[in-house]
Amino acid sequence: MGFDEGAMIEPLVVAVHAVRQAGDVKSLKIAVLGAGPIGILVAQAAKGMGAQSVMITDISDVRLKEAKECGADFCVNTKEKDFGEAMLENFGPDKADVIYDCAGNNVTMGQAIKYARKGSIIILVAVFSGMAVLNDHELDLKYHYDVQK
Repeated sequence: MGFDEGAMIEPLVVAVHAVRQAGDVKSLKIAVLGAGPIGILVAQAAKGMGAQSVMITDISDVRLKEAKECGADFCVNTKEKDFGEAMLENFGPDKADVIYDCAGNNVTMGQAIKYARKGSIIILVAVFSGMAVLNDHELDLKYHYDVQK
């Protein structure tokens, strides 16, 4: 194995473990917030595990182009299109079954909570230091990251 392949093992393991936090994603509609390396790997892992469709969001067209080349079904620049509108347009009124926050900031966490349907699973993959307020949406929020000492 070369160094390039070896360097991808840890990020891929993070992505696969994050996707598995939702259980069986086969035939589910998945939203991934953040098209950085981990977000793109989460999208690819979800597709590889049988997700029906994957929408990935970011504010960088360069990252979204890369995500599309890596197999994301829908790529949305949330500086240009409202996240909620994109969810309805791409997934219909049932929206996403699982939302992975791979950006980990107040904006993306707020989008995930605001536009999730009742019973949605939100998985925080990124390290996020803020406080998420879940209100009465009946959401399942899971944190996925390792704190290294």
